[in-house]
Formats: sequence, structure tokens, C-alpha cells
Amino acid sequence: ELGGDSTLSPTYPGIGDATHIRDWDPPFRMDLERIGPADEAYWDQWKGTPKAFISLAQGQALWGNRFGNLTALRFGTPDGQQDSLHTELSRVLTPADMGFSLFPVRQKGLEGAIGATDFSGLFIGFSFFLIIAAALLVAMLFRLNLEQRHREIGVLLAAGFSIKTITRRFLGEGAILAFLGGLLGTVLAIGFAQMMVVGLRSVWLGAVGTTFITLHLSWTSLLLGLGITVAIMLVTIRISLRQLGKIQVSGLLSGVNELREISAAGKSRIAGMVLLVLALLLAAYGIRSAVLDAALFYATGFLLLWAGLLLTRAAMKGRDRGRPIARPGFLQIAAINLRRKPGRSILAIALVAFATFMIVSVGANRRSFDENDLTRTSGTGGYSLIGKSAVPVFRNLNSEQVRFDMGFPDSTEAMFRQHPLYALRLREGDDASCLNLFQPQNPRIAGLPEAFLSRGGFGFQNLLQESENPWQDLLFPVDNNTTPAFVDAHSAQYILHKSLGDTLIIQARSGPVNLKIIGLLQTSIFQSEILISEPAFLLAFPEIGGYQYFLTDVPADSVHLASEVLEDVLGDFGLDMQETTAKLAAFQEVENTYLGVFQMLGGLGLLLGTLGLGVVLFRNLLERRSELAVLRAIGYTFPDLAKQLVLENILIIIWGLLLGCFSALVAISPVLLQNPQQIPWGFILLNIGAVLVTALFSSLAALIPAARVPLLPALKAE
Repeated sequence: ELGGDSTLSPTYPGIGDATHIRDWDPPFRMDLERIGPADEAYWDQWKGTPKAFISLAQGQALWGNRFGNLTALRFGTPDGQQDSLHTELSRVLTPADMGFSLFPVRQKGLEGAIGATDFSGLFIGFSFFLIIAAALLVAMLFRLNLEQRHREIGVLLAAGFSIKTITRRFLGEGAILAFLGGLLGTVLAIGFAQMMVVGLRSVWLGAVGTTFITLHLSWTSLLLGLGITVAIMLVTIRISLRQLGKIQVSGLLSGVNELREISAAGKSRIAGMVLLVLALLLAAYGIRSAVLDAALFYATGFLLLWAGLLLTRAAMKGRDRGRPIARPGFLQIAAINLRRKPGRSILAIALVAFATFMIVSVGANRRSFDENDLTRTSGTGGYSLIGKSAVPVFRNLNSEQVRFDMGFPDSTEAMFRQHPLYALRLREGDDASCLNLFQPQNPRIAGLPEAFLSRGGFGFQNLLQESENPWQDLLFPVDNNTTPAFVDAHSAQYILHKSLGDTLIIQARSGPVNLKIIGLLQTSIFQSEILISEPAFLLAFPEIGGYQYFLTDVPADSVHLASEVLEDVLGDFGLDMQETTAKLAAFQEVENTYLGVFQMLGGLGLLLGTLGLGVVLFRNLLERRSELAVLRAIGYTFPDLAKQLVLENILIIIWGLLLGCFSALVAISPVLLQNPQQIPWGFILLNIGAVLVTALFSSLAALIPAARVPLLPALKAE
């Protein structure tokens, strides 16, 4: 009776539900022309009733695999007891035992919506240097305002007003201006943010991959930004007002129009050296860890800039112990004139240095690569094509017989024999690359076969231990509960927020899987996946069969042919092939787009530096009218004087450029030393040239109105 039970065989779609054998749609080759009337009669009566029986042990020995050694359980339950059996099984078996999992969908969605990287922190970090530059410019302008109003201050002091009263008066004026400027800046900030959003929806669409991005504004953030801005400006103004009490009233009334600068060369030199050593120690730590941490970058850059300005201040305020120069040249005169107002010169140098730092540091982080670079140590690993199928492929595509059975053209046989396909297992999950705007909750994992591990390739940013072929290290478990894994360095740092040696916990059907990061790939095509060995993959995910990831290293002149053949033959599997250089370029486009947005902040810093230089030069011209009139009277021409004044600004510009470039290159040294050939030096030099040209233009522009100032009254006064 058991042998005649048609329910012993599972119902297979396309076969078990067919009325006639000729209607079968089997997933294997079958000659349906050989089906006769006797076969149809048997099918009508018995369907899929088994025709042969063997022992359970023999069946498990023949067909058992990692997916299990049983396909069904049959209960010989007497009639009337089926309900009790169902109740008992429901009590004993849990959904988790059957591979059913429950997830807090809302919580996971909210966690993913936080975003892979908090770009607001990066914007605030770069904006910090911009804020300092703006504060320096405010300090310079307010200081010049005080010097311009020296007689007014002297009259107020002579009339009996206290320093505190005068300070509060100027602070009130500054508060009104700061508030009005903050309101205008808030409006401009909204426009700037909207402009970036429009750019991300159009020109920079490749960076986000979606047009569903809108500007989100809140009164809390706007008011907080306005309040912080006004507070910073008031602190800057208050610092500028500290020296009012150090000026003699008689000096103010008699025409002394500058605030006294107290020499502190020794203290500045010591403080500058301490900060320089501290910054270099931070840079050395970053080089050793081989990771460019944002906080470390900002701290190193700020300390270097601060140290450079302090050492410059010490040099300008130090006593000149050399002999007097009998006939100084234009360059020597320019250097001497800069020391006349060291505070003003240092502020101008700081503006140029901060703008240069932002532009160079962002530009140096841009990555350029050769689109034809298919070497094994490159980001492509020497592979020319990479593809992913929608459903797994279970057959070995490197077998000549399999390729013949699947319909590969004979003309491509030699190509695929010489350049085999590397098939990787794949556990679907969240994209762990920069193309994913959300925090990956369940990262994608790829299992690498032995052929891939033996071949090697790709470059590594860092490894837990050095070896001749690091890929072979994936074959040796860290311990009984931990599997070694490789992750792309950018994905680990910015998307997964993990570093070398950290452990990722992945939820699998059989329980949690611990993956320890033992290596970080340097700018690779595997930014979307976590890489483990195939044996480890089969152990962790035994329910996943077949291969869905395919790589090949066919030569460049055969890439299009190989891609067309693979997509045509494996079209039923949903295979989509892509050139590895194109995939790597897509990752680079995202990174460079964000850097381009950050570089706009550097452009704003350059604008502030340009304004600062123009103000310094124009103010110097007005204050030195008597000096210039005397020089004109003794025979100097206006071109000579213009050359002298512009040369003074050139010294400021060059020193600011050198300080900004040095600080930027040291701050990014962890990345700079890893792969210097990928640093776009031409782009960096172009930006430096733009800073130099812009600064020179501002200097020349300031000479035009100054040239129209009459010198005769100044000469009479002299």
C-alpha cells in the first residue's frame, strides 16, 4: 500500500501539476517525443508515485549534502489523531526552528535612515577653518575701524568716559552689525544649501543615485546657527577691544592712529614649537595607523596652522640683530615694511593659509586613476569584467562540456579556456559602498573560491599580518566562532564605521556569524561586499547554493565580445556584466563629488582671503600717504611704488600659501604616503595657482583707488 502512494514524491512545479507528460516543463533535457500511450496511461493513474525504493542510509550516502539529508518527514498517524499531532508539533517547533525570523522593521528602517556617514560633521569640520578665517577678517576690519576712530576714542576718554563704557559702546555697535550680517548670512546659507541640493539632483546625480532629495529646514537649526555666528563675532570684537586701555589719551589726540602691539616673541616661539611637535606626533600616529581619521585630520591641520602663525609672529616681532642695510632692495624693503604692522600682516597671512589649507587638503583627497589600468595591484585586481546574476548558476562554467551544453559559441572557446571565469558565491544584503545613502543593516557577503584566493591581486591599505599572498589567510579561521574577512577601506571607515581588527556580527539563519576584519582593500571594486572564503561561506550560509558573482580577466580587445556572449548565454539567469574600470569610476565619482562640494567651502575661504588682502593693502596705502608722497618727491615713480606695495603683498601670499600647503600635506599624510601616484598633483597645483592669481588680482585692484588719492596734502603735512 505504501508503494502506491503518489504523495511520497514532492510536487514539482511544471511537472507534478501537468495533466499530460507532454505538457512537462522540466529544468533538464528530456526527449518528450519518446513518450507513448502507455506512459500517458501510467501518468494518469499513478502521477509521481516512486518506482523504486532504497534504504534511508543508502539515500543519504548518495545524495546528502550541506543543505541537509532529509527532504520530508512522514507521520503514520491513525485516523482521528491528526489534530493532536498538529497541536503537539506546534507546541514543540518554533518559527525560528523552521528558518523563520522576525525583525523590528520600523527600528531597522530608522537605524538605516540615519545615513552611512554623517556629512554634517564633515561640513562642520571644514567650516571650522572657514569660521576662523571669517573671525580673523572681522578682527582685522574692526581693528582698522578702531585705528581710524582714534581721535573719537581720545575725546571720549578726555571727556571722562571710562574704558568699560567705551568698550560697551563699540561692542554694541559690533553686535548690531553682527546680527544684521548673521541674518544676511542665514539667507545666503539657505540659498547655498538649496543650490547644493539642486546640484545633487542634476549635475551630481551620480553621487546619490536619486532625485528624491529636498532641502529640510528647521527654525531650531537656523536660530542656533545665527546665535553661534553672532556669539563668535562678539567674542572676536571683544578680543580686539582689549588693548583700548593700553593707549595714552595724549597719543590718540595727537594723531597716533594705531593700537600698540606688545612684543612677545619668546613666548610665541616656544608655544609655536610645542604645537608643531604635537601636530607632527599626531601625523605620525595617523601614518602608523594608515587611516585618515576626520578628527585627527582636523586637529593636525589646526595645530600646524596655529604653530606656523605663532612662529611667524615670533619672527616678525623679534629684534633685528643684523647690521643696517646700506642700500636695501625692493624685496628687503618689503620684508621690513611687513614687520612694521606684524599683527596686520599675520592676519593677512592667516587668511591665505586657511583658504589654501582647505583647497589643497580637499584637492589632495580626490582620486584619479588610469581607466586602462588593469594591473593586479590596481583597484580592478587585473579583472576586466565583473557581473552579477539575478538567480544562482549551479553549473561549472569553466567546463568545456558545460559551455557546449549551454550554447557558448565555438569561436569563444579558446578565449574562455585561456581566461576562465571566477565564480563567487553571494549572500544578498545591503550595499556597503558609498552608493548607498543609508546605514547598512545586513551587509552583502561574497564567498571567494580557491582559484580566486590563489590568484591574488588588488592592493591593501592595511593588514593585521603581512604574508606573501594575504588572500590565503581567509582560509584559516581566527577561532571556532570567528571568520576572517576583507573589507574595502572606504566602506569600512565611512559606511560600516569599522576599522582593522574589528568584528562584524552578521545574522544568519543558523545564528550570528562573527566576521573579523583582517585586511582593508585599497580603493577596490569590492566596496559593496564583505569578502570571506568559500569554505567559510558554506559553513555560515549552508542554505545558499550556486554562484551569482562572476569575474574574468579577458584582454581589453575582447571585453565587449566576452560581455555580449555571457549576457546572451546566461540571459535566463539575469546576468549583467560590467567593465571593472566603469564600476571603479562610479565609486570614484561619488567620492569626488562630495569632495567637490567641500571644495566650495574652500572657495569661500579664498574669497575671504582675497577681501582681507585687499583691505590690508588699501589700508596700508592710506596710512602711508605721507611716506609715498616723500618717495614720489625724491624721484620714485608710481610704477616703482606700485611694485614695492605689490611685492609686500606677494610675500604675504607666498608665505600663506607655503604655510597652508605644508599644513594640508602633513594633515593628509596617512593617505598621501599610501598611494602617492593617485594624488592629483596637477589639480592641486592648479588650485594653488588659482589662489595666487586671485590674491594678486585683489592686490592690483586695491592700487587703483589708492592711485587716485592726492599726495600733495600728505606731503605738506609731512
